[in-house]
Amino acid sequence: MSLYSIDIKNFRGIKSLNIEDFKNINLFVGRNNCGKTSILESIFLSIGVSNPQLSINIDSFRGIIHNQNDDFNFIFYNLNHNNRINIKTQFINPSQYRNLIISPILKVTEKGINTNKSKEVSSTSTLAADKGIAGVNFEFSVKSLSQSKDNFLRSSIELQPSGIKFQSAKEYSEKIIGVFLNPRNYNQELHERLDKIIQKKEQKKFVKTLKAIDPRISDIALGSNNMIYFDIGIERLIPIQLMGDVIRSLLSIMMAMASFENGIILIDENENGLHATAL
Repeated sequence: MSLYSIDIKNFRGIKSLNIEDFKNINLFVGRNNCGKTSILESIFLSIGVSNPQLSINIDSFRGIIHNQNDDFNFIFYNLNHNNRINIKTQFINPSQYRNLIISPILKVTEKGINTNKSKEVSSTSTLAADKGIAGVNFEFSVKSLSQSKDNFLRSSIELQPSGIKFQSAKEYSEKIIGVFLNPRNYNQELHERLDKIIQKKEQKKFVKTLKAIDPRISDIALGSNNMIYFDIGIERLIPIQLMGDVIRSLLSIMMAMASFENGIILIDENENGLHATAL
């Protein structure tokens, strides 16, 4: 299944953006901090439209670890959870329309609430007290071209003192697979994906591509403790950590493409480490 269009509202630094006519391979080019990564993240959320855990995952891709409730504000425009997120996408082959609305789950506190009639109300404003945010709701619909009405389902994630409370839309089963790659997570699952390729004796075709970066590479091998080694024609195999970041990132991208042939691969900062002569 391929993406055709996306319409983004109130996500990260994007107030409103519409992109149409996606192809099988798409490249976003622009100055720093203009929203390229945010576009990829919004596509990722739409692919996993029923999974609110992704609202935490995309922050972790940026190196942000959620350790308090208000961290959920990071996905909302201007860090303001009153800006409700709306991401609409159209997929083709077959045609499918997705509508995702992300809204906050507000904290339940005593702030601004008069719970005792004998006490005076301290607020002098007509505005209700903002209790902050404890989590997010994912309200979503997935429909075909022939359906005219959105049938919304809901899932949610909430940080509580006892841990994470997760509620899924059990009546929905996802049919699309998406993978998000960036320099921080290239190593995740790389060993496992490469292991499957080696078991099928298909590593040689990937070695051919890696030779464009380092012509000395003749083979790839696996070791204990998730180690990956390269044969460059000397006495010992060389661990991937000594081969440079570009080899690791390129191998990770190829393994993701091989493992999810019918999915959508989102690659952030794909040019990192590549010299202009190899780009």
